Amino acid sequence: MTIKRSVLIIAAVLSLTALSSCGSSGTANSAASVAPQTSAAIETTVSEAGTTEKAQTTTSAQPEEKSDRRDIPESEWADHTSKAFAANQREAVFKNHQCLEVIRDSAVELSEYLADYYWFQKDITYYTGPAFEEFSTPEVRFELLDFGYNYQPKATYYIDMVEGGYQYWPIPTDKDRWMDPEHERIEEMYTEDGKLHINSVYDDTGTETFWGISMWGYDYPGGTVRCKATFNADTYELIETSYYLDNDLLQTESHVYDRDMPRCINSICASFDRICDKTVTVTATANPGEDNELTKSIVVPANVMASFYVPDMVSPEYYTDRECTQPYNDDWDMESDLTLYIRDGGVS
Repeated sequence: MTIKRSVLIIAAVLSLTALSSCGSSGTANSAASVAPQTSAAIETTVSEAGTTEKAQTTTSAQPEEKSDRRDIPESEWADHTSKAFAANQREAVFKNHQCLEVIRDSAVELSEYLADYYWFQKDITYYTGPAFEEFSTPEVRFELLDFGYNYQPKATYYIDMVEGGYQYWPIPTDKDRWMDPEHERIEEMYTEDGKLHINSVYDDTGTETFWGISMWGYDYPGGTVRCKATFNADTYELIETSYYLDNDLLQTESHVYDRDMPRCINSICASFDRICDKTVTVTATANPGEDNELTKSIVVPANVMASFYVPDMVSPEYYTDRECTQPYNDDWDMESDLTLYIRDGGVS
């Protein structure tokens, strides 16, 4: 799954309304069964005559617990993967749950700009990594980014050039990218202990895509990437996904449902929800004059940073006139209103 993110950062962006607290508490339970084992011990004794005698004692054998594993025939794989895809889309998850927490645990050192924690509610997305935090609703999105220069993290507001706004979701919304049959081959599928297990292997293209999204900062050493995904066998909700390079664990993503909203969300919201003496309006129009023209505006505090997210453009170019003849030269004073026009320079 490759998501291209084209971003222009300029100085300034948006003022927000106060955000209400959200989330409900709950618990996630897991169970593991261990089959009893029959053991035998060989005791060595010394007789009165000094000779060594061996006697075998055997503990009472207990009946073995039978596994309820059921291997799923290949003819049923498509049906199960389709149900798993549908059950893990945002709308489906929040029909049954108040919130979702995703924790990424990596066995190798990755980029500090790669997220390792996510928290979602129906209309809220929050994620963070060692060097950044990001928060979004359908109306607003902003980020605290630490550039590592011993300064305070930079506050950046976003204009998402997407109808309805942009909110990250950990499961691809495109079914063809959920389990790409062209580049990801299922090796086995089975149910056991109330869980559905799907084990797959990537080809070279699938490995390259995975590495580009999930393994920033860690050079690809060669090898085959494998995926082991575990779902609730009844609801098809995702429980855990583990990725391996050959037989070595790379990272694990765990899904926990209905856990309280983390307090750090209140902190990042407070950084942006503040009264400002002066605000400016930033307006952007994507694809001016085209059928898919889209215009969005935001009001932001003066002297802050603004960024444009234009997901459908290969190489966005920015102009100050609607005819796109006057390139934007990053000369905004951050204290006056700004209007920009965006077109795709990667399309002839």
